[in-house]
Amino acid sequence: AGNWDNNGAFTPAGWTVDFTGSATQTVDAGVSSFATVTLSGSGTLQLAAALTATTFNNNAGILSLAANDITVSGTFSNLSTVRLQGVESATLTNDTDSGIWEYVGTGAGLPRTILDFGANDYFDLVINDANTPKDTFTTGAIALDLNGSFTLTDGNFTAPSTTMNVAGDITYSAGTFAHGSGTVILDGTNQNISGSITFYSLTKSV
Repeated sequence: AGNWDNNGAFTPAGWTVDFTGSATQTVDAGVSSFATVTLSGSGTLQLAAALTATTFNNNAGILSLAANDITVSGTFSNLSTVRLQGVESATLTNDTDSGIWEYVGTGAGLPRTILDFGANDYFDLVINDANTPKDTFTTGAIALDLNGSFTLTDGNFTAPSTTMNVAGDITYSAGTFAHGSGTVILDGTNQNISGSITFYSLTKSV
């Protein structure tokens, strides 16, 4: 339930490290890697350095990358929330049938590239940048595919100049949604759009 601070060499030996806290826990693995990491507590697990694991189970709470990179060579399961600023790298096969990725920015007011995970990118994607100035999040010309919902809570988002597929709802609360001259494709069933958004091209395929 406390912090993990490795200043030496940790041998994972196939064991699972389970973070169970209800408050913020930090993890600094140093030069070592984990076999299996599980986040089962209701708090926030915040990276203090880059993390490498064979398996990562984000079962509860919030995994905060906090400007640090993450590498998962095996299974990455996300049943909760991954929070990142937009400057991190994530080398993993993303879980696209559950979970939230929340981009919160850095306060630098710079362009930030949303991570591309292949043909299917995310389940739920949230842009929630409460900083001043706000960063601008985009994929540029790379298509974006969401198996769940898209939410713009606050901040700046520019849609791809190609296609953005959304299977769930689109929700706008505050911030700036720029259409990017691309096409937003609604490919789920019984979908809702809430808030004031101007699209360049909008298609309902199901």
